[in-house]
Amino acid sequence: MKNLSKLLALGLVLFLGACSVSEGDFLGKVKGKTMVDSTQSALSYGTFSADGKTITIEGAPTIYTFKEATDDNTGVYEVSGIKAIATTSDGKTGTWKVSTFDAINVNFE
Repeated sequence: MKNLSKLLALGLVLFLGACSVSEGDFLGKVKGKTMVDSTQSALSYGTFSADGKTITIEGAPTIYTFKEATDDNTGVYEVSGIKAIATTSDGKTGTWKVSTFDAINVNFE
């Protein structure tokens, strides 16, 4: 039983470590950037805070708050129970998907 407790504790430490690495990798790609439409750069969707943990939506008093990074390239944000997912593998291009709407191709500038 003592070994099982140690094994479970080690598993938890490894899991939490992996989550924080993904979170840091994702947030590092988007922090301080603005999402603009990939075909019309004049059309802005929102701006990430300096730490990447909030997104202020252009033209609306809406601020999405970071909930989790599901991997190095994907962050989940939420406001009033509405989830949005930002994805980017390179910090330059990606998608923005709010709830049940189709994903929008965006550039991160």
